[in-house]
Amino acid sequence: MKEQMKSKNRLKQTKGICTRHNPSVIGKASTAGITLIALVITVIVLLILAGVSISAITGNESAMEKAKQAKTANEKADELDTLKLAVVEAVSRGLTGTVTQENLQAALNGV
Repeated sequence: MKEQMKSKNRLKQTKGICTRHNPSVIGKASTAGITLIALVITVIVLLILAGVSISAITGNESAMEKAKQAKTANEKADELDTLKLAVVEAVSRGLTGTVTQENLQAALNGV
């Protein structure tokens, strides 16, 4: 009788988990390990993605820095276009086709 009980208890022990007092653990030992490994891998991948994203946003060649440079270049190009337009308008105001200070000032004020 005691031999049969011992053999049953040995069968119920799976991978170091005693299932004698908790029968709901039977068959779950191997899947719990896979789930934990999947969780660890997922967390590692998320940490890597977060690090890459943060460096892309805040680094020297970041998107924010490139946006600031593009804004500055756009403002300079707008000012240059305004000046070129004023010069063309000043030339068209003059009778001789030359730019005078008065015509340029009037063209700049008009733009």
